[in-house]
Amino acid sequence: MKMKMLMGAVSTALLLSSFTVLPTDEGPEKNGGIKKENRDESVRPGDDFYQYATGGWRKANPLPAEYGRYGSFEVLEQKTNQQLRDLIEELSKTQHPQGSVAQKVADVYRLAMDTETRTKQGATPLKNDLKAIASIKTVDQLFNHIAQMMITGSSPFFGCRIGTYREDSNPQIRK
Repeated sequence: MKMKMLMGAVSTALLLSSFTVLPTDEGPEKNGGIKKENRDESVRPGDDFYQYATGGWRKANPLPAEYGRYGSFEVLEQKTNQQLRDLIEELSKTQHPQGSVAQKVADVYRLAMDTETRTKQGATPLKNDLKAIASIKTVDQLFNHIAQMMITGSSPFFGCRIGTYREDSNPQIRK
């Protein structure tokens, strides 16, 4: 019984490790499934299963120096980030109707990229916040200030969010 379970687990792992879905220009019908080229069939699975299951992928996609791991999700993230950057840069090159999402995105991007203005301004935009922090004298004032910062989207010292409990995904708990 244990051997059947082990073989089932190994088969499932092999199937999942060889399954990579990345966008290609070949169309959706040729874009997914088990990719034999992700395996290293020069190695017997019983000798080094990891090399057998992922050797082809690792050879074709060497680990970049800036990554501790590199797989299809990192490739997908890079492609998505590049697509977003291209879209935002394109939006920032043209005028859009006042109040439109495109106009707002382009404005925020232009502000973020305007390093000359930020350098000239220095810490001036932060003066009110720095003054409020400097005026904190009691623990109650500190807690009130932290609460106000969290309301406006900052996360000083810690974060607060709603999520699922690790052992039971049904209840929603505060983390």
